[in-house]
Amino acid sequence: VIYISQSIKPGCVKTNTLRVALHHNEEAFTNIVALSGKDIAGAVLYTLSTPPNVQFTMERWSGRVALVTGASAGIGAAIVRELVKNGLIVVGLARRAELVEELSVELKGAPGKLHAVKGDASKEEDILAAFDWIKKNLGRIDVLVNNAGVLYTTSLTDGETSHWKQIFDLNVLGLSICTREAFKLMKEKGVDDGHIIHINSILGHKLGGLDGLIPYTASKHAVTVLTEGLRRELVQLGSKIRVTSISPGSVDTDMLRAALTEGVEPPPALHSEDIAGAVLYALGAPQHVQIHEVTIKPVGESSKCTMERWSGRVALVTGASVGIGAAIVRELVKNGLIVVGLARRAELVEELSAELKGAPGKLHALKGDVSKEEDILAAFDWVKKNLGRIDVLVNNAGVLYLSMLTDGETSHWKQMFDLNVLGLSICTREAFKLMKEKGVDDGHIIHINRYDLD
Repeated sequence: VIYISQSIKPGCVKTNTLRVALHHNEEAFTNIVALSGKDIAGAVLYTLSTPPNVQFTMERWSGRVALVTGASAGIGAAIVRELVKNGLIVVGLARRAELVEELSVELKGAPGKLHAVKGDASKEEDILAAFDWIKKNLGRIDVLVNNAGVLYTTSLTDGETSHWKQIFDLNVLGLSICTREAFKLMKEKGVDDGHIIHINSILGHKLGGLDGLIPYTASKHAVTVLTEGLRRELVQLGSKIRVTSISPGSVDTDMLRAALTEGVEPPPALHSEDIAGAVLYALGAPQHVQIHEVTIKPVGESSKCTMERWSGRVALVTGASVGIGAAIVRELVKNGLIVVGLARRAELVEELSAELKGAPGKLHALKGDVSKEEDILAAFDWVKKNLGRIDVLVNNAGVLYLSMLTDGETSHWKQMFDLNVLGLSICTREAFKLMKEKGVDDGHIIHINRYDLD
């Protein structure tokens, strides 16, 4: 993989675009539940770094109770370590509870505490017993991490029923029972700011390319549906409990090694600590921000988990004058990047440049309309002549019109597609060409997308 490409999908964001879409109804604009541009800028910084070192704040979780299933090894053990190091009281549920006890000894000096509970998350009686233990001994639950899972390479035409049953009993039914019991206890104890995290898989969003993975893939697709379904149920109930799906690609665990056929070269893989870092990221986001989905893919090389490597490098942000674009520009310049802010209202970017005068990075204002190819080409020509390269592209510019397919205006449709689709595509093409020409083999292209409105 040469370039890492990330799509950021926010829900409603309080921007001028939203105000226009609401026909300048200020009361509706004021009362709508929405993110701020700064929240999206934070997500951009997250994608430019990698999870393990990215913590917004874990302070509010100190002293609170988390249950992690499948806690004895691999991803589960890594998650347990990070939570205990951040002051949580963690219950590690595992069939091999003795390994969790060994981990508890290792973490003896950490701010939090680890309790080992023996149980099989594919058996309802074990799950109910674990929650009964938590209620009696700790009194509440604040965080559930549904990590336990099993993978068998098995064919649909001649696979063993027992393997299929184990996959669905643990990956789907066990996860569902744990979720139900966690919600019941949270509700009973008045915990309205809890967090339920499902360790999903990249295969929960597409069909895998390896033979024998269809039953496992089906179970992870079920997790994707269960995640969104839970979110919707919680909204209907008026609950503020957050739900996050974390979908890694290949992770170097015992489960992956066991699934590989002998002699098959293992794929590039993440480490368990990367997934634990993503859990901290989701938990550490501001309380009003729900991280719906975190997708993590290995790129085949080690990455520094910091913004330091981007210092002095060049980023282009489209739609940079206000809202999300301006917030992204601020954060990048504060982190030492040389940023080109492309906008029709370049004077607002110049004002932002003056505001950021003492920051480690630098901001250049360029006037241009991203719906016009000639403006995009002129911008990249300026970048090449004056800065010599490009390392990061943030495709942020976009426009929203409320328009019906049955009686909408052609001009509105054209503006939306010219900017949101064609402009983004042209910027991406030109960024790739310049990166390739200048030998930038570790660049980053980020699309500010939109979460499904359904």
